[in-house]
Amino acid sequence: DYGFVPQTLFDDGDALDVFVIASAIETATVVECKIVGVCKLLDAGEQDDKLIAIPIAESLQIVKVNSVSQMDSAALEIIKTWLLNYSSDEMIFQGWGESEEAKDIIEKWRKG
Repeated sequence: DYGFVPQTLFDDGDALDVFVIASAIETATVVECKIVGVCKLLDAGEQDDKLIAIPIAESLQIVKVNSVSQMDSAALEIIKTWLLNYSSDEMIFQGWGESEEAKDIIEKWRKG
Protein backbone atom coordinates (compact mmCIF):
# COMPACT_ATOMS: atom_id res chain seq x y z
CA ASP A 1 0.00 0.00 0.00
CA TYR A 2 1.22 3.48 -0.84
CA GLY A 3 0.46 6.58 1.18
CA PHE A 4 1.92 9.56 2.99
CA VAL A 5 3.04 10.65 6.44
CA PRO A 6 0.63 13.26 7.83
CA GLN A 7 2.01 16.60 9.02
CA THR A 8 5.14 16.41 6.86
CA LEU A 9 6.15 18.50 3.86
CA PHE A 10 9.01 17.36 1.60
CA ASP A 11 11.08 19.47 -0.84
CA ASP A 12 8.64 18.68 -3.66
CA GLY A 13 5.76 20.32 -1.76
CA ASP A 14 4.07 17.00 -0.94
CA ALA A 15 3.92 15.00 2.25
CA LEU A 16 6.54 12.28 2.72
CA ASP A 17 5.69 9.11 0.81
CA VAL A 18 5.39 5.80 2.64
CA PHE A 19 5.17 2.27 1.29
CA VAL A 20 3.21 0.18 3.81
CA ILE A 21 3.83 -3.55 3.69
CA ALA A 22 0.45 -4.92 4.73
CA SER A 23 -2.58 -6.90 3.77
CA ALA A 24 -5.04 -4.94 1.61
CA ILE A 25 -6.04 -1.60 3.12
CA GLU A 26 -8.99 0.41 1.84
CA THR A 27 -8.09 3.64 0.07
CA ALA A 28 -8.01 6.74 2.32
CA THR A 29 -7.64 4.67 5.48
CA VAL A 30 -5.35 6.06 8.18
CA VAL A 31 -3.12 3.30 9.52
CA GLU A 32 -0.74 3.65 12.47
CA CYS A 33 2.59 2.22 11.37
CA LYS A 34 6.10 1.41 12.51
CA ILE A 35 8.78 2.81 10.22
CA VAL A 36 11.31 0.08 9.34
CA GLY A 37 13.46 1.86 6.76
CA VAL A 38 13.72 3.98 3.68
CA CYS A 39 14.23 3.39 -0.03
CA LYS A 40 16.55 6.16 -1.18
CA LEU A 41 15.66 7.37 -4.67
CA LEU A 42 16.42 10.19 -7.06
CA ASP A 43 13.55 11.45 -9.21
CA ALA A 44 14.75 13.60 -12.12
CA GLY A 45 17.87 14.43 -10.09
CA GLU A 46 15.95 15.35 -6.92
CA GLN A 47 15.95 13.31 -3.71
CA ASP A 48 12.61 11.47 -3.44
CA ASP A 49 12.93 8.99 -0.56
CA LYS A 50 10.14 6.50 0.14
CA LEU A 51 9.68 5.40 3.73
CA ILE A 52 9.02 1.70 4.36
CA ALA A 53 6.60 0.77 7.16
CA ILE A 54 4.52 -2.02 8.62
CA PRO A 55 1.19 -1.57 10.43
CA ILE A 56 1.13 -1.61 14.22
CA ALA A 57 -2.09 -3.68 14.11
CA GLU A 58 -1.06 -7.33 13.89
CA SER A 59 -4.20 -8.12 11.91
CA LEU A 60 -2.78 -6.06 9.00
CA GLN A 61 0.79 -7.33 9.22
CA ILE A 62 2.14 -9.69 6.58
CA VAL A 63 5.75 -9.45 7.82
CA LYS A 64 7.11 -9.00 11.33
CA VAL A 65 10.34 -7.01 11.13
CA ASN A 66 11.96 -4.04 12.83
CA SER A 67 14.23 -2.99 9.96
CA VAL A 68 14.64 -3.43 6.22
CA SER A 69 17.77 -5.50 6.90
CA GLN A 70 15.48 -8.17 8.41
CA MET A 71 13.32 -8.32 5.28
CA ASP A 72 13.60 -11.01 2.64
CA SER A 73 15.79 -9.84 -0.25
CA ALA A 74 13.13 -10.93 -2.78
CA ALA A 75 10.54 -8.73 -1.05
CA LEU A 76 12.94 -5.76 -1.12
CA GLU A 77 13.56 -6.36 -4.82
CA ILE A 78 9.80 -6.31 -5.51
CA ILE A 79 9.41 -3.03 -3.57
CA LYS A 80 12.40 -1.51 -5.36
CA THR A 81 11.09 -2.58 -8.79
CA TRP A 82 7.63 -1.14 -8.06
CA LEU A 83 9.02 2.17 -6.81
CA LEU A 84 11.32 2.52 -9.81
CA ASN A 85 8.46 1.91 -12.25
CA TYR A 86 5.26 3.39 -10.77
CA SER A 87 5.96 6.82 -12.24
CA SER A 88 6.79 7.97 -15.75
CA ASP A 89 9.74 9.91 -14.29
CA GLU A 90 13.21 8.37 -14.36
CA MET A 91 13.91 7.07 -10.86
CA ILE A 92 17.38 6.07 -9.69
CA PHE A 93 17.81 3.67 -6.75
CA GLN A 94 20.44 4.81 -4.23
CA GLY A 95 20.09 2.09 -1.62
CA TRP A 96 18.23 1.18 1.55
CA GLY A 97 18.37 2.99 4.87
CA GLU A 98 17.47 1.60 8.27
CA SER A 99 14.69 2.78 10.59
CA GLU A 100 16.81 5.39 12.39
CA GLU A 101 17.64 7.12 9.10
CA ALA A 102 13.96 7.02 8.11
CA LYS A 103 12.92 8.53 11.46
CA ASP A 104 15.49 11.31 10.98
CA ILE A 105 13.92 12.05 7.58
CA ILE A 106 10.47 12.34 9.18
CA GLU A 107 11.78 14.75 11.84
CA LYS A 108 13.56 16.86 9.22
CA TRP A 109 10.38 17.33 7.17
CA ARG A 110 7.79 17.55 9.95
CA LYS A 111 5.58 20.66 9.61
CA GLY A 112 5.26 23.04 12.51
